[in-house]
Amino acid sequence: MLLRFPETYRQVLLAGITEDYSMGYPDMPGFRAGICTPFSFYDLKAEKTTPLKIYPFQTMEVTFSQYLGYTHEEAMNKILTLMEEVKSVGGSFCSIWHNESLSGEGKRKDFRDVFEEMIKTGFGYANRI
Repeated sequence: MLLRFPETYRQVLLAGITEDYSMGYPDMPGFRAGICTPFSFYDLKAEKTTPLKIYPFQTMEVTFSQYLGYTHEEAMNKILTLMEEVKSVGGSFCSIWHNESLSGEGKRKDFRDVFEEMIKTGFGYANRI
């Protein structure tokens, strides 16, 4: 989804959607919103807080495989680094995965292992709370 502010989020609200998970960079991992916790969209033009809750994502597996050309090991190392950064501030780690990467088949078949390691690590963090 191509984000244009505030037009995109106004359209999302008009459609009755109250949660959005598309705030992130497609071509690099990181913190597009500058934050790793959900927040309400504030419409600057209307000067009001809206009911739309934004859940920013920090990474997407195709960023590593298509845009950056990372191996699954390099991707896992970067994801673990991001997870540690998010954990250190008590944030919410959010990632986007495509079906093909989770199937264990096709071009990104090795990324299923990355997903499983990421989930295992996340559960490990959650169990230490």
